[in-house]
Amino acid sequence: MKKLVTGAFALLAVSMTYAQSNSSNENNVSQNGSGNSADVYQRNFDQTNNTTQLGSLNKVSVQQWNNRNKATSYQDGINNTAVSHQGVSSWNDGGVVGQTQVGNNNSATAVQKAQIRSTLNQSQNGMNNTASATQQVSGDANGEKQTVVQSQAGNWNQAYATQSALTKLDNLNNINQAQSAGDGNFLNAVQTGKDNIIAQVQKGSSNIGNVEQIGTALTVAKANQYQEGTGNNSYAQQTGTHTATQAQFNTYNVAEVRQTGTANNSIQWQSGDQNKSFALQSGQDSQAIASQNGGNNMSDVKQYDTTQYSYTMQDGSDQKSWNTQYGSNNKSWTNQYGTGNQSNIYQNGANNMNNGLQQGSGNSIVVTQSN
Repeated sequence: MKKLVTGAFALLAVSMTYAQSNSSNENNVSQNGSGNSADVYQRNFDQTNNTTQLGSLNKVSVQQWNNRNKATSYQDGINNTAVSHQGVSSWNDGGVVGQTQVGNNNSATAVQKAQIRSTLNQSQNGMNNTASATQQVSGDANGEKQTVVQSQAGNWNQAYATQSALTKLDNLNNINQAQSAGDGNFLNAVQTGKDNIIAQVQKGSSNIGNVEQIGTALTVAKANQYQEGTGNNSYAQQTGTHTATQAQFNTYNVAEVRQTGTANNSIQWQSGDQNKSFALQSGQDSQAIASQNGGNNMSDVKQYDTTQYSYTMQDGSDQKSWNTQYGSNNKSWTNQYGTGNQSNIYQNGANNMNNGLQQGSGNSIVVTQSN
């Protein structure tokens, strides 16, 4: 194993470039100051790069070509940029990327192209930061254990994660993104392929969480989003075989899920006042369950096609529930507890069934059934 250790301590800008083509190389870079840059090229197996930059306006770029490579970067300061790219010219096995940034206005980007058994982890602490992670599997590669984990702490941060698997083999994709103790943040996760799982967590106010899962043959997709705070928005869109669960706690939140395909299942859970829940399902064997606890909440469920099932439970006052079903064998249950609640059910098709329960004063139910 060849080991290269370089340190730069200067107040002026320093640019360094490293190229290694043999196997089992290790490269360590340390730069202290502002306006520094480090460019690393490693073209063989079992390569390791570790970069530390302390200061502002620094840049690190790492490109690794082959199998079992590892790239870690740490930056402390503002307006820094970190980029890691594994699998530059061909698919590779066992890649690991870890990038950490402390400060504001930083950018972290990681790409693992046509990887199998790949892991990607990026962490940012500060404001106005952006993290982007991309994993791609193509051809006949068995892309098992694709993992992306991104975490951000602070306000006005953005995190993007994309996983694509253009293969019918087992993929076991996994995306986990979290933003803690911050406001005005944005999370976006996109998956194409099979065995996908997404979980996103946001704590704070005025945050947005977005999930898109695009199914292919033999797709099994799951999505779970959790938001805690005021004025948050959670959105999930799925095509394929789905399960989606979204939970929000506090007031003035909006949760929306759209599912097309077969065997759909959606659960929306909100606790607080002035919340809104929307669920749209188009396909077979669909289920939609909405639970709201508080006051002045609204639930809207729309289901199109056969074997529909909807259950809505609202506990509080001045709640509104709308349920629309088109198809055969539609079933709807609506339970409301409190005063001034409204329920409106519309079913179009054969063999429909509705069961509405209201406990309290000043409530109303409107049911329309047609063949």
